Amino acid sequence: MHQRGDKLARRVKSYDGQHETLPIKDTRQLQEFMYNLLRKKDRAKTPIKKYQADRNWMMCLLGFNTALRAEDLLQLRVSDVKKGYIHIKENKTGRNISWPVFHAQSPLCCL
Repeated sequence: MHQRGDKLARRVKSYDGQHETLPIKDTRQLQEFMYNLLRKKDRAKTPIKKYQADRNWMMCLLGFNTALRAEDLLQLRVSDVKKGYIHIKENKTGRNISWPVFHAQSPLCCL
């Protein structure tokens, strides 16, 4: 990703201690982000760090492809995957949703 002083860095607005995040709209910037996560795995020196790098990459990939909120992504468990579908109850709306594991071909999944 870009350094803070870089003119291409994303801006985050803050309101009394709360932060509003902005979406990444530039495909190149998104791919840089994902490649950076993969590089962290290659540079990891311990098995724990490799596991964490894999986990972070998969969570980001799933988040980008499903547009789930972070709080919903963090509650996912392996047991939520049944018969090729992911089943989850959204925290904000309370809706039960499910979608196929291989729902759509994303350009990010081929990184």
